[in-house]
Amino acid sequence: LDLLNIMTETIDNLGFKYFCTASIDEALEFLSKNHHRVVYIISDYKMEPIDGFAFRKKTLEICQDTPFLMLSAYITKEMALQGIDLKISGFLD
Repeated sequence: LDLLNIMTETIDNLGFKYFCTASIDEALEFLSKNHHRVVYIISDYKMEPIDGFAFRKKTLEICQDTPFLMLSAYITKEMALQGIDLKISGFLD
């Protein structure tokens, strides 16, 4: 959760409003109710019980036009290619 704290502090310092959770179910519930207000999704690749790609697939069902950024400590060519297929707008390592 250290990365989560760093990200929320950074976003807060920039003056943006955000919703942050470590729960996939909670995130999907929020997106279902607020997808019209969400302008960007930032997600980690390594999560439990699913990874960032599986989470992205679920978000596409709710808000397919919302840009999605994935964080990962190590990004491979295969991950980048899969990201293109899932409309991931960028990776940050």
